[in-house]
Amino acid sequence: MATAQSRVTDMTRGDPVRLLLNFSAPLFLSNLLQQFYNIADTLIVGRVLGQGGFGITYLALDTQLDAKVAIKEFMPGELATRVDGTTVSVMAESKTEAFTYGAERFQEEARTLAKFMGQHLTLLRLT
Repeated sequence: MATAQSRVTDMTRGDPVRLLLNFSAPLFLSNLLQQFYNIADTLIVGRVLGQGGFGITYLALDTQLDAKVAIKEFMPGELATRVDGTTVSVMAESKTEAFTYGAERFQEEARTLAKFMGQHLTLLRLT
């Protein structure tokens, strides 16, 4: 009958740098993964606030700021459709140019708003 070999390392013998790296690598990686999880888990999206020509605005909670925020999604009703329930895509090839133009304007608006984030955060905060 085969037995499992033990993975015990004698930390008093061998190259100290190599031993410390082998010991600390799993700790570092688990901390890094936790940071990615925290970044991804900062917004809780709630109800739809409104829909317009460019897209949909949602109410959300930013858990790091503990503040209600608005999230705008590019979703022009006459040009786009939702694929697989998540991805926004152009509805028909004939509408690609208008969809691309709209997406570029949408991103330009987002960049403009981002410039105000440091000075005027209350512009995006909902009370």
